Amino acid sequence: MKNQKMAILEGIGVSDGIILARPFIINRAELIVKESKLGKKEAEAEINRFLEAIELSKEQLRKVRAAMAKTTGEKSAQIIDAQLVFLEDTSMINEITGQIRSELKNPEFILDRKMKETISRLEKVNNQYLRDRTHDFQDVFRRVTANLLGFKREILKKPEGEYILVIDHLAPSETTQVFHEGFCGIVTEMGGKTSHVAIMAKTMEIPTVLGVVDATRQVPPEGILIVDGSRGKVVVNPPSPLIKKYEEYQKKLGLQRREFSKLKPLIPKALDGHRITLSANIELPEEIRAVNKYNAEGVGLFRTEVIYTTQEESPTEEEQYQIYRQLAQDVKPHSAIIRTFDIGGDKFSSHFDHSFEPNPFLGWRAIRIGLTHPELLKIQMRAILRASVLKNLKMMFPMISTLDEIYEVKKLLDETKDELRAKGQLFDEKIQIGIMIEVPSAALIARELAKHVDFFSIGTNDLTQYIMAADRGNARVSYLYQSYNPAVLKLIQQVVVAGHFEGIWVGLCGELAGDPRATIMLLGMGLDEFSTNPISVPAVKKIIRSVNFSDAQLVAEEIRRFTTEKEMIEFLDRKNKELLPAEILDNPLFSPIKVADLV
Repeated sequence: MKNQKMAILEGIGVSDGIILARPFIINRAELIVKESKLGKKEAEAEINRFLEAIELSKEQLRKVRAAMAKTTGEKSAQIIDAQLVFLEDTSMINEITGQIRSELKNPEFILDRKMKETISRLEKVNNQYLRDRTHDFQDVFRRVTANLLGFKREILKKPEGEYILVIDHLAPSETTQVFHEGFCGIVTEMGGKTSHVAIMAKTMEIPTVLGVVDATRQVPPEGILIVDGSRGKVVVNPPSPLIKKYEEYQKKLGLQRREFSKLKPLIPKALDGHRITLSANIELPEEIRAVNKYNAEGVGLFRTEVIYTTQEESPTEEEQYQIYRQLAQDVKPHSAIIRTFDIGGDKFSSHFDHSFEPNPFLGWRAIRIGLTHPELLKIQMRAILRASVLKNLKMMFPMISTLDEIYEVKKLLDETKDELRAKGQLFDEKIQIGIMIEVPSAALIARELAKHVDFFSIGTNDLTQYIMAADRGNARVSYLYQSYNPAVLKLIQQVVVAGHFEGIWVGLCGELAGDPRATIMLLGMGLDEFSTNPISVPAVKKIIRSVNFSDAQLVAEEIRRFTTEKEMIEFLDRKNKELLPAEILDNPLFSPIKVADLV
């Protein structure tokens, strides 16, 4: 192993965290299906064999579903329902049995042909949800084929100790096995951000990287892997210095978690009594368990676009209402801010007609789609309003660029409220309405916008890319995506001042909210709320509770004199060392490992 070179495999990071362990590789044997000619008398017997395989597959999936419901909850188990519905599709069954009779060919061949046709069609559709589901449908076909051929499906049984599962793909029916076996990390060749394994890995907090090309062939069976689920990287055969650094990192993380667990009952309050709200960003209802685990004060951003991009049909009002109502119940006694769909840019849904745009981040997205399709936006508004009867939901609109857009949005909201009142439908008449500040034009006219809403939430991810004119997903200009550029930080300050001048509260929900380097500075700017990934809540809380608000204010005032990101970062690092105890500075969050530094 000493002679083997280190390799870094790129994929899609879908579940934060870093793990170092041995790989457990599953190379699936392909089911070889051959074409056979049947005699007329054999056809009915073969059809019966096919129908028996369907029934056996349904029985197996029901057992899998029951196990998932018990292990990971009813919501997760519903993933299997789509497969069961497919197996109960009489039109599909009649089509296959009809072809067996008419073509006099064996059911394995007819089924395999049907699978290839279906998968080919799904891979071509302009819908990420359906593309991510291709492997789920493939799993159903393979299950029936295996039952026809008399093969037993491979059980994902891992040896004793910590192992990272490396596999081509994981079907919904296999996820329970993976979590039950206790794999500490997952690497797959297939799958996307909306796939079932991505959702489950994020919910179960298992570092996971999907879409790694030829992972089962590139990863040697003997050796060590490092899986970085935050950055979407898999390190094969890491050198000793890197292994040592990761081991030290993991040790620190363990100590950190034990230390942070003591913070759970405490509130985010500075040493001199200044209080802020520290909430969490989520995009899946299942993530509420992480919100509660890390004791976030509710949900500062619920990204609803996942509801649109993870199903074939546009979500109905009732479907959305059930999700939002459950969120309101689960987050009590705290509140949740529901952002209306932020479709477009790097995430699109087939529910909206669209054509190619040369620069989608500057194109038809977010509230621009909602105002073009008011009937869809009003469906979501009705669902949120109906779910607001517990009086702990807030509604927020993304990518507001002009005052006219607020006028239009509020007009639609008033119409929606009138429609509900006419039906006698109760809702929170005083529900707070806010907007995302993520476009420079909105930041520059923040005082005017603040007169028409109850709160601002600053989205630093998009705000940074728009201020710097640098697509955050474009590696060629990544050097320009500078979260600590003085232009970005000064504009954030300006928005906070403008909001407070008009008497509204101001939060921040971008990645900067969870960056410990920025915590003291953002606290000093006077933000009323930080909303970050649930796992980052304890670290941010620890920093807030370790400083005086008055000292943080001085830090925020001083940033005005810097002109480059380098100067800004050096200043903040220096002030953090002055104001924070050594136990926090030694935290791995302040010294994250970058594989690139050691290559």
